[in-house]
Amino acid sequence: MNKRDTNILKTQTIYFLAATLIMIIFNLFLENQKAVIQILVLFITINIMTFTYYKYLRKKISNIEVKTGEIGGETEERYFGQFNNLFLSLSKKLVEQRNYIEEKNNLIKKHNTLNTKLNKLTKIKDSILAISHLIMETKNIDEILNAILNKAVEIIDHADKGSFLVLKNEKSFEFVASIGYNHEKLKLIKIPYNETFFKYHDISDLNSPYMVNDISKFNKANMKKENYQILVEANGVNIKTTMSSAIIINNDIYGILNVDSYKEDAFNDEDLKMIEYFKEQIQLLIKNRILIEEKLYYSQHDGLTGLYSRHFFKNELIKMKEMVNKEQSNFSLVLFDLNDFKKINDKYGHDIGDKGLKVFSEILSSSFRDTDILGRYGGDEFIAGIYNLNNDVIEERLMLMNEELEETPIYIDENNSFILSFSYGIATYPDSASNIDELFNKADQRMYEQKKKFHKESNNCI
Repeated sequence: MNKRDTNILKTQTIYFLAATLIMIIFNLFLENQKAVIQILVLFITINIMTFTYYKYLRKKISNIEVKTGEIGGETEERYFGQFNNLFLSLSKKLVEQRNYIEEKNNLIKKHNTLNTKLNKLTKIKDSILAISHLIMETKNIDEILNAILNKAVEIIDHADKGSFLVLKNEKSFEFVASIGYNHEKLKLIKIPYNETFFKYHDISDLNSPYMVNDISKFNKANMKKENYQILVEANGVNIKTTMSSAIIINNDIYGILNVDSYKEDAFNDEDLKMIEYFKEQIQLLIKNRILIEEKLYYSQHDGLTGLYSRHFFKNELIKMKEMVNKEQSNFSLVLFDLNDFKKINDKYGHDIGDKGLKVFSEILSSSFRDTDILGRYGGDEFIAGIYNLNNDVIEERLMLMNEELEETPIYIDENNSFILSFSYGIATYPDSASNIDELFNKADQRMYEQKKKFHKESNNCI
């Protein structure tokens, strides 16, 4: 091989190494570039190498023909056959390398997608955990709902604002939390069920979130004029897209979670899946919160009358005693016993008796103040802790209670009814007793004396 041939081969080697280096650079540093760019580079590389090698072969063939006198066709066939084999081998390797890079890019793309989803799910998990702690720590349900809404708007891409409505008294939805609105204005709006998009769907259709485009047009067409005007004032008509999700507790609609965007078609199917997952967790949290509240309520209140239970009443009475000791004031303990109530239960049954207990508890509750504590002591016995009120005033209120009971007959059927009455005993702390137990004994003794007097004056109160 002469010097010229050696230089050509050196040049060819340099081109090949350059092409290899380009492939290495793309493989190491540009894995995330689009496959079309990689294919273009490969194509250019193949063409450069092909053109260079072709020139080399033409010169090589010419030299051989001059020196040996061989026929051009035979020489070209032999050398270009070698060239074709080399070209096909190189092309195959380059295509394999391109496919490898493309496959790797697809894997990276899938990894990035999964990583994005994982990050979102992690955010949701952290949000649910934070809300769970809040549910355990606070009694204010509106504060919890506001935290839920904040997390939902934070998690969903392109979410600019949002609102949380709760169905009150099974009649209308009211705004209890919002982001990006004038909340004081929103609180003035009461939206009947038939003014929401729910009116077009059965509850079985509401388990999945809905995408509502151009919600402002829907609101303008369906809301009352006064409600829509308030919505305008609350900065609520510049929304282009809404994801609306019904919060369903025990197969009843509890409320609506709305996530809003200023952009048209702002949300996609992935966002719907995210909000659906979020909604399911929120439903579980709210359901658990309601169960906790119910358990707490029934641990403190009598299930029939709604008054404090005996045990909880005593705890509240101790707090009242500590308060009056600090203030150097007083409180009175009143024990009530319904007259001849056992005869009512025996004659008419416990359902009628329970009806009478409810009527008495309602009249008792309406006769005293929020600062007073009222309880069902057991059976037909009731109890009241009256804060810093003169006994003469208490007596007047008890007389009014008896008068109201006389005007409120308990109906057994259309033709039969009875009137409730009660005996009572009053004792005042610290005047009548120095401690709670002594106070109970004094009040019970005075109630018993009045009970005996009642039996002497009347044979039957029915």
